[in-house]
Amino acid sequence: MVTRGWIVGAALSFGALISASSAIAGPVSISTCTVNGDGVTQTCNFYETDANAAPSEISSPVNNLFQSTSFWADGYSAIDDPNGTLSDIIVWSQTAGTGTLFSCDDGTLSGNCNTNGLTLLGTGFENANGDLLGASKARHLATGAIVVDTLNIFSPPENVPEPLTLSLFGAGLAGAVAMRRRRRKNQL
Repeated sequence: MVTRGWIVGAALSFGALISASSAIAGPVSISTCTVNGDGVTQTCNFYETDANAAPSEISSPVNNLFQSTSFWADGYSAIDDPNGTLSDIIVWSQTAGTGTLFSCDDGTLSGNCNTNGLTLLGTGFENANGDLLGASKARHLATGAIVVDTLNIFSPPENVPEPLTLSLFGAGLAGAVAMRRRRRKNQL
């Protein structure tokens, strides 16, 4: 005979297990540029995630917010690992007015990191977490002046079960075990 408590405990355990496997720590992030307080420079944030916050090796294209008033040559910014090896590149297109982040240390995407014919526009170093904060890139204004934009790269959040989800799973599992023991004791 199946008790109601055992069914509730099993249902809690199953629901929490499904929730734990799909929980992701951190918000969904979209690659974008924003204008800084000076109204002339910008900060571009590149997230190594897709629209669902899943890890992605190619960012969404990031628009230069000052395309009509500034110029730069087609080229790339090199992003190196702490040990000095090439990790990622940001490819800049003057005609499209965009920059796109490509991961280079994934063997399946090495073709995306072919820099032949591209001019090196800047270099930055990722930290041990794969984040690059505060790298810069020069940009020429139509007046001839040079301004410096800020580049940030954020690695994807790891798929980590949220604490509440783990608590629910544990409580449900403990309830199921308790019900099974009580059932065994009653049979003896």
